[in-house]
Amino acid sequence: MQQLQSRSRLAGRGPAAAARGRRAAPVAVGASSGNDGAAAGRGGPTGLDVSGHRPTSPAGWELMKQALVSAGVKVISPQEVVFALGSGGAALIDVRPAALFAEGAVEGAVNCEYFRSIQGWSPWQVARRIGYAAFGVLNGTEVNPDFSAEVEAAVGGDRSRPVVLYCSQGGSLESGGGQRKGFQTRSLVAAYELVQRGFTSVSVMKGGFAEWSKSGRDVAVPGGGGGGGDGGSAAAAGPAAGRQ
Repeated sequence: MQQLQSRSRLAGRGPAAAARGRRAAPVAVGASSGNDGAAAGRGGPTGLDVSGHRPTSPAGWELMKQALVSAGVKVISPQEVVFALGSGGAALIDVRPAALFAEGAVEGAVNCEYFRSIQGWSPWQVARRIGYAAFGVLNGTEVNPDFSAEVEAAVGGDRSRPVVLYCSQGGSLESGGGQRKGFQTRSLVAAYELVQRGFTSVSVMKGGFAEWSKSGRDVAVPGGGGGGGDGGSAAAAGPAAGRQ
């Protein structure tokens, strides 16, 4: 588990802002070992199977969306996230890659990356590496097999504890804005996995880290320490906000 030092900037110094300012800096949860159970039910080249469909396929996404809605998963605003953290005892989980988390993250978040760098050489992993390389991408990713176990560790083993996930963009379960069937992002895919693993109170932050950062809320960055001005935090968070 990696502790990151931080400095933050507060947009407005009301009670909510003060509460955010007291939050601990983000931490990164390392991959757990011996977690065969967490990977159960996965399969296919993406590492995640949705009733025989790829999660990014129209049929797969429709099934995922139905499951998320049935499980009561909500997409909540950044202000609602502040309330959930301050009064609801929710755990805030950053599902972005560790490299983006290290560039800047929401105060108090725990990093449980949903996708990680490809780490094996099984036939499908080799095929996945080749597929990424064909598009000039040398650091391809795969689903993190320890994701749900890392989240469970972050909530102290209590799957009924409220969990709020965020990626870079947030996603949507509603039609509108040119998206007839919602907008899939990794935080919603991650929410689907947690629901399948028995987590009973899962939410996703609307707009993700990009929206949080743009609104001027607290952002923790590595090496912030106590020196320098508040403007340094905003500058460091900028590049990370645009990538999921």
